[in-house]
Amino acid sequence: MSNEVRKYHYCVGCGKYFENISDLEAHEEWTFKYNKQKLIGIYPLCKMCHFTVHAGRAEHLGKTDLILEHYCLVNNVSKKRAKKDLKKAWYIFYARNNYKYKLKITEKKAWNKINKFLKKEEKILNEDID
Repeated sequence: MSNEVRKYHYCVGCGKYFENISDLEAHEEWTFKYNKQKLIGIYPLCKMCHFTVHAGRAEHLGKTDLILEHYCLVNNVSKKRAKKDLKKAWYIFYARNNYKYKLKITEKKAWNKINKFLKKEEKILNEDID
């Protein structure tokens, strides 16, 4: 496997390498400004990191302790700090839910954003390699 392909086999959360790329999930990153929501990136995450990012789902399923443990391990923080960070994330989540966002992304625009992002990431990764 070439280095070009291999770099997409890493979780950007924990850095773990996955031989089978299907073991990774795509996570979208958005910016929220006023009532507009904008896609700014798509990142590969392992199932545990993705579950941790979506802490609300974990909490709904009664798995908060599991994601807190993973968060502590990946970020090298105490459980007390992890709980504080989770509380802050919940505050932001609830604040954002007070708005009704407009999202206008056609399929072509979405793919252009994804391709632009991947090219930017590829350039950054290649700079790190050189």
